[in-house]
Amino acid sequence: MLTSQKFGLQWIALPVAIFVNLHPKAEITFYPGDMTMMALKAFDEIESASPEGAALIRQTDFSWMAEEYDFSRELIADARSLVEKIGARPF
Repeated sequence: MLTSQKFGLQWIALPVAIFVNLHPKAEITFYPGDMTMMALKAFDEIESASPEGAALIRQTDFSWMAEEYDFSRELIADARSLVEKIGARPF
């Protein structure tokens, strides 16, 4: 919840990034990878709080999103846009 609200990231940015890097498909509330999507949406704040965390997120393998999100054109377009925005390897 804190990540999606972009609250407290100055303290949790690195742990969030580590979690996303190790478990990118983790389903927290709604769908597989929703934590990753929240982190991608809060990336600018994460990068400001933790350049190391931002680097970890950029290194994450997002290729699984293509298959996992094929049920929603909007979700996959959003995911691709966010991955592209942070400068990570496209999928």
